[in-house]
Amino acid sequence: MSVSGNGAGNLAGEDVVDGVGRLPVPSLDDRRYADLVEAALRLRDRYCPEWTSTEPGDPGIALIEIVSYLVDQLLYRLNQVPDRLYSEFLNMVGVARRAAEVATARVDFMLDAPGQTVRVPAGTPVSTVAAGSGPVEFVTVEQAIARPVSLRWVVDGDETDGGRISSAVRARETAGTWIELVLGEGGPNSLVRVELDIDPAGVELEFQVSGAAGWVDVESESVPADRPAVLVDTGPDWTAESDRWKMRFRPVLAERAKKLTTFSVLVHNTHGAGVSVEVQHASAVPAEELGTGTGRPRQRLRTRRSPLLPDLHRVRVGGTEWKAVESLVSSLADDKHYELDRNTGEVLFGDGTHGAIPPENAEIVIDYLAGGGSAGNVASGSIVVLREAIPHVARVHNRWPATGGMDAESVEEARTRAPALLRSGWRAVSADDFERLARLSSPRVARARCNAEPGVARVVVVPHPEGVGDEESFASLLPGDPVFDEVVEFLDARRAVGVRLVVEPPDYQGVRVEAAVTRSEFEPADEVYDRAAEALRDYLHPVRGGRDGQGWPFGRPVVAGELFGVLLDVPGVELVDEVHLFPWDPVTDQTGERTDRVDLKPNGLCWPAPPRVRAK
Repeated sequence: MSVSGNGAGNLAGEDVVDGVGRLPVPSLDDRRYADLVEAALRLRDRYCPEWTSTEPGDPGIALIEIVSYLVDQLLYRLNQVPDRLYSEFLNMVGVARRAAEVATARVDFMLDAPGQTVRVPAGTPVSTVAAGSGPVEFVTVEQAIARPVSLRWVVDGDETDGGRISSAVRARETAGTWIELVLGEGGPNSLVRVELDIDPAGVELEFQVSGAAGWVDVESESVPADRPAVLVDTGPDWTAESDRWKMRFRPVLAERAKKLTTFSVLVHNTHGAGVSVEVQHASAVPAEELGTGTGRPRQRLRTRRSPLLPDLHRVRVGGTEWKAVESLVSSLADDKHYELDRNTGEVLFGDGTHGAIPPENAEIVIDYLAGGGSAGNVASGSIVVLREAIPHVARVHNRWPATGGMDAESVEEARTRAPALLRSGWRAVSADDFERLARLSSPRVARARCNAEPGVARVVVVPHPEGVGDEESFASLLPGDPVFDEVVEFLDARRAVGVRLVVEPPDYQGVRVEAAVTRSEFEPADEVYDRAAEALRDYLHPVRGGRDGQGWPFGRPVVAGELFGVLLDVPGVELVDEVHLFPWDPVTDQTGERTDRVDLKPNGLCWPAPPRVRAK
């Protein structure tokens, strides 16, 4: 069976199924304003022939036009009845809008002085600096504690030389031997400042901490200080052996050592510099008054803010807490239940048969967290405002961008996908079914492609990358990201018996673009080059690239000549002098030889490196 048409969500469309047209959906009344005026004038001639004036200023003509306008508005609303019935039908069969997803980030709470124990409560509000639409607010997900993290000793350190120790990098290797520290009063997600001297200086250090399953790699960065220091984020897996919190580090060279290289290290001290806490895009709204009970069935009330976060809301009717349920259909007459639409903040109570009715004049109050959507995907270094002071916390900031925020599905998007869902019955049989259901399995899924083989459904999944702009994470497109587990779980429950399911990413090919352009003399150089680089990155992007903006086509090669047109469309670019392509590995950051064409595999997509645009 072949299906074609202009979209199942279009009620007035004429989709064709095996050559048979859909039943047409007529307008209930197709008359418009001009038709109504003309009909009224004809009636005037029949019933009042002595009325001959047709001038616009005639009071009678003005009255006819006013009445025709009002009737035209009524007919417009009448013709919305099929759309309303269609939406009501989708609600009845359980086709609901996907709710907004909440962005999360990690925020560092930095102390004003070392050696202190500071508690950061769950629900602590932080935000970005207020901009045009106001600050973007976040709250901490759970309680965290910043601890002193004092240095006990350096394992195998020379006590006669203040604990100095050596780390050697052998010839043809890049990493030295480990130097182990034993610390006291540590804890998960601690930010530890390690003060040390290393000779020769300027070498990169790799850190690990002890975990339940062995040593765990952690993030570190050099920090400006009077004494050379490194800030180590110990991560959530740091655990103690008895009362000993262990950490180790070693020097790492950028290239293989040509001969044995020895580094002399003196660790002066360690301090607890703060704690890293997970936050989510939300703001707490306590004890908002929804209204009072009317004593009538199916009472609906709405919160002032939306969307709402899941499972973090509480409704009290007359001081008694009621329970949220997915549907009131299974509720009994006395069950104090309610439904909540997270997208709109609408609260629906029962009708006395399915769920209890709030008593008349009973005060209805709700506590909730409002947030979610793409507005929470802020850049690194944006969350810098602590909205409630905490003693000894000097500042906050996020080292990485907030990710995961997705806007709620629009009504039109839900209406468009509904017919296909009803046609397949939520079962994955054909390749189209697998692709459609893969896109529905998670808001993170941007694209999906199914290659059907005998007995095997091979589904290629392209997630929305995490991050913003140049900070988009290539790692979030690869297996290991939770989105792939969501797709597997969703499709596995809906595939046919005997069909083996394989979910995998595309064959990504990195592409680096270098271009030289001539700009308009009236345009600032930096702005033109930035716009040109952004246009190139967007055009090659696996999710929003291509000529149609729906993502770079699978398997389509990248040709330098095609990018000339992209650059010429950039405001401020007068001429495109040259465009060069380089194959690039986004994992190792290795760049290949210059070329005019980069070929992709049949299931391949390109992942663009930050383009380099300059003047000729």
